[in-house]
Amino acid sequence: MPHDGIRYWGYRIDTSRREAIEFFWKELEKGRLRQGWGYDPGQDLRDMKVDGGASGNLRMLKEVKKGHILLVPRLPNWGQVAIVEATDDWDKAYRYDIPETHDDYGHIFPARCLKAFSRHNERVVGALQSTLRARNRFWNIDHIESDVQRLLDTQEDLTSDISAKERFENATEGAFKSASDVFSEEAYEVLNKQFEAAGWEKVLVEVLEAVYPGCDVRHTAGRREALHGTDILIEIPGLGRLPRRTRYAIAVQVKDQDGQIDVASIMEQISKADSWERPTAPAEDQVTLVEKVVLMTKANKTDNAKLVDAGEKQGVCFVFADDLKDILKDYARRKMGPGANS
Repeated sequence: MPHDGIRYWGYRIDTSRREAIEFFWKELEKGRLRQGWGYDPGQDLRDMKVDGGASGNLRMLKEVKKGHILLVPRLPNWGQVAIVEATDDWDKAYRYDIPETHDDYGHIFPARCLKAFSRHNERVVGALQSTLRARNRFWNIDHIESDVQRLLDTQEDLTSDISAKERFENATEGAFKSASDVFSEEAYEVLNKQFEAAGWEKVLVEVLEAVYPGCDVRHTAGRREALHGTDILIEIPGLGRLPRRTRYAIAVQVKDQDGQIDVASIMEQISKADSWERPTAPAEDQVTLVEKVVLMTKANKTDNAKLVDAGEKQGVCFVFADDLKDILKDYARRKMGPGANS
């Protein structure tokens, strides 16, 4: 628990209705943070007679106290996150009133918005980005207290967006002056703080394009990732006169876990990369897979002997944090040109 007694929470609103976000925001401006599953008078949390999903709000009622901080994604608009403060203990000041305009959202908690930030602002570091992906209705985020407080304390604009490439360049500003010390432990820690796995994926596309010129490096994460288990696909040109089907590729999965990694889940996911070769894949995606790679941005080889052993048996290459530092050094040298120090 944070030393000052203030706790930090993630809180999701209903965004299934087009007009819901605007409604929630107008209510918050009046000091009322609404919550869904409140469409029946019997769902009043103080004397609940009907559940229908309302029991999921009981934890909010019991645990949020005056001064606690909540991050509310999708407020005041789709791409932003509101930082909200509880203005009273929720179990004391909770109200229940179903609005006629929506026939839902009857739960009302006392709160005020302190500020809002863009999910893609350069000050929104990796741990914060990661927790915003949680699908829970309500969850604890005490572990990123310092990251939230930095957003609250800054006077800088938090609503502007920045691309992964710009974030990467800003995080390593000045690092390319000498290739010999680029991506030292300190610089690497900065990068890992800035990027979660999804952020690393986009940065690594640029890095791998520079390190492997002539290859087509594609960011393939997204909805179809569940089918092919690949974040990045590196395509290697085949011989030009052979049929178009002769295309070779390296499938890359990016992971930002630390310490000892669960072998079974990693191997299960990367094994899906074999689907690139199946006839069921779209013709434009079919390639001959020459290697499967799992790139670990934080974990090291010494802690994961079982992972390495499993990879050798199943034809999977593991690139650990120290290996990635070498790739980044290579990238830095290429960026600085042939006169760079080695």
